[in-house]
Amino acid sequence: MTDSAAAKRYGVNYTKFVVHSVRVFNRAPNLKNVTITLNEETAAWARVYAATHNTSVSRLVGEILQQRMGELHEYDRAMRRFLAKKPIKFKGPAKGYPKRDELYDRGCFR
Repeated sequence: MTDSAAAKRYGVNYTKFVVHSVRVFNRAPNLKNVTITLNEETAAWARVYAATHNTSVSRLVGEILQQRMGELHEYDRAMRRFLAKKPIKFKGPAKGYPKRDELYDRGCFR
């Protein structure tokens, strides 16, 4: 079954977008084209949002992905720094957990 036949049969309506990357002012020489598929509501929102921010849907998607990539890299760096630290040894003798009766042996619980 082709995509259009499946869309008609199941009532699915997808809009396909082709994101064209164009070199602007020779700042980004290695841009790649990417094809994404969005439902109609998401595509309409993306067009309006991009227009209100004076950009294209292509650039909007690129900036969102670049921001997410930066967040993940920062998280990975923070996790590596945390795991590289030596464990801290607690001082003093180990004490067991309090007994249930000790925890609930208060007047407000009676």
